Amino acid sequence: MVAQPEQLRVRQIMTRNPATVGPDEPLVRVARLMKERRIGSVIIVEDDRVVGIVTERDIVYRAVERCEQWRSLTARDVMTSPVCTVTPHDTWAVVAEQMDLLQVRHLPVVEHGRLVGIVTARDLLHHRTQVLESAVRQRTRELEQRNVELTKRDQLMDYYLRMASRIQRQLLPNELPELPNISFATWYEPKDRVSGDFYDVRQMTGRHIGLLVCDASGHGIPAAFVSVMAQTVFRTCRPGSMSPAEVLSQLNEHLRTILEEERFITGCYGVFDITSARLRFAKAGHPPPLWYRADQRRVVPLDARGMLLGVSDKVDFEEVEITLEPGDRLVYYTDGLLETWSESGELLGLGRLRRWLAECGDGPAEQMVTCLREQVNRFRGRRPFEDDVTVLVLAYDGSHPESDGGSDGR
Repeated sequence: MVAQPEQLRVRQIMTRNPATVGPDEPLVRVARLMKERRIGSVIIVEDDRVVGIVTERDIVYRAVERCEQWRSLTARDVMTSPVCTVTPHDTWAVVAEQMDLLQVRHLPVVEHGRLVGIVTARDLLHHRTQVLESAVRQRTRELEQRNVELTKRDQLMDYYLRMASRIQRQLLPNELPELPNISFATWYEPKDRVSGDFYDVRQMTGRHIGLLVCDASGHGIPAAFVSVMAQTVFRTCRPGSMSPAEVLSQLNEHLRTILEEERFITGCYGVFDITSARLRFAKAGHPPPLWYRADQRRVVPLDARGMLLGVSDKVDFEEVEITLEPGDRLVYYTDGLLETWSESGELLGLGRLRRWLAECGDGPAEQMVTCLREQVNRFRGRRPFEDDVTVLVLAYDGSHPESDGGSDGR
């Protein structure tokens, strides 16, 4: 630890063995001594006692007034007396205060009545500068070392996040179902390396496909942990054997026991019958799915009552059923999409999203997602997303033939 300048002691600062003369020393010799030694003061000593001090200022101010008798003057004639002294144990701060109070630049240092040195204003400034420079160098070394440690830690954290992101993406569907006249597409864009959003699209029976989109509260690592827990719970619920409302009820029952009090999940789960084109869905505090109706070229929000997942054990999820017509599109999304802001401070919002989907609704699912992404990116410009964004699109372009006349999986 480097000492602060104010903690310096006179012993560390003073000039030892200062120049001394008797009070009767001719001033000419005193001046010559100061010139030869390149010093600004000489201490006047009589009988081993400090009786005064002669400085450059004394010579200039007092000797000039008596220039006619210059060569006959002695140190006694111009010295400052009595003179203030300090001890080797006084601090830099004490000496600086004394110099400021007395308006002097030189103070003799006396210990046990004996002259041991002299301290000057130049000494104070010089040593203070040295101490400050030393402190800066030490602090710089400490910061450099700390920076090296932080860089290593950041690199390790970056590695862990990249691994976590890779693992999390592996939990998402590797590929989407491929069916005649039915296509799927997704847009998954985490705000950070990891995401609180997740989705699942799986063919549960020969004629039924489950569609799930969920959003854990917040974003980043805490939300990602909650997201992974919810994905794990969903896969243990055997969703193929239950209705959408039952699946959400099962999710809620499991999540309520493992989530922290301030954490929750929103979700929307639906089952699409590829033979009848019927969709049954339920949602839990999630933004409403959007239904593009090709015959009307408009987008309709699909609402259903349902509480957040993981908050309460008393839940009731409403189940809604619709039938898609050829050319219709179904869009699931998370609220990170609606909460996108433009550079000018406009919120994207549901109304603007519905207009864009109406404009993009004619193409297949992948084209619809591409069109939507372009619209959103133009809207936000260089402004980053405020939250994770997930979009899932189902495009229906005609009824699917009876595959096996099989069970509806209910």
